[in-house]
Amino acid sequence: MTNGIFNKLRKKTAESNQLIKIQDMILYESANEDFLNVPNTLTRKSLPHFINELFLMLSEQHLANNYQKDSMGEYVIKENRENYVTRLLMPEFTLYTKDPLTLDEFHDLVKNIEKMAKTLKPNAHLLLSTLAVVDANGKLLDTAIYVEGGKSPILHIYTKNMADPNDVNYANEDAEDGIKEHRFELFSQQRVDNNPMGHSDFVAGLAGGSISHESVFEVSLLGGASYIQALDICSDHALGHSKALFKRRLENDFTELVPYQVEQCITSLGMIKIAESKLVEEPLLCDAIFLNIDQGDTGSEELVRKPAISDKYAVKVYPERDARTFTPELEALVEEHNIEVGKKFGLPR
Repeated sequence: MTNGIFNKLRKKTAESNQLIKIQDMILYESANEDFLNVPNTLTRKSLPHFINELFLMLSEQHLANNYQKDSMGEYVIKENRENYVTRLLMPEFTLYTKDPLTLDEFHDLVKNIEKMAKTLKPNAHLLLSTLAVVDANGKLLDTAIYVEGGKSPILHIYTKNMADPNDVNYANEDAEDGIKEHRFELFSQQRVDNNPMGHSDFVAGLAGGSISHESVFEVSLLGGASYIQALDICSDHALGHSKALFKRRLENDFTELVPYQVEQCITSLGMIKIAESKLVEEPLLCDAIFLNIDQGDTGSEELVRKPAISDKYAVKVYPERDARTFTPELEALVEEHNIEVGKKFGLPR
């Protein structure tokens, strides 16, 4: 290996592991409605407007935190804030509409979301959780979108891996027997009995295309730092889905170094943190039932405010904190993985 390639790898490793700061904003319904029996008052028509309001709220907070105007009135990043993330998240089912979206409606919505994401400055992230989508087989998908904003935005779209029988559902007027009370079949890659099918990034060969379950990915920030982002939708956390996917990557992919910083977010309704499923000691829990759960070292002075969207919603804005690191178990595996990758490229330990 030439000295030039070696130096580039060493520089990339140092940049990747620069300290990252996170500020979380959690949206919740200030009125405790019965999510399980009454899906959200959002309609398929009002949903894009509601999501746009979320983008505006996130942008306002992100600009106030990390940007300032130059002499020309243009927003520029503040000094030493290139690796600061502002992130808006919400519990599972928050974006369920009165009627589920069709696949065509969902695809149109994704196009609109991509346009909205281009209006955000880099390092502004939004977890849209979750959307009800009926696939080409008539099954109900519980789907989330994690948005990385910027001129070239990145959208991570993934569907709940294992549905719970008590998940929000709808009357299926298109049921073959015509009985309106019949519900949609909830999509699951996993079976709810004791014979799971294993963890997969996606299920292929379904009518209407593949369904993604890829809930672990790497995020790169404006200043060059990067981290692993893991996301679990409710029962997927109990199943250890994200942890299983990440461990498989460590065992099978030795082409790239893995950053040492990580974030794990759980979007749910009635889920607790499961020790065996943790990638970090304190995952961020966005749950409509457990609104006041301890989120770790987020500080005690979180700000609660009403957004402009509606009096029905409020937002908890938490103080900035350092990005998480892996549990000791996974930290050791990441270190072993990076040593093996380093050997391939001639990097010293």
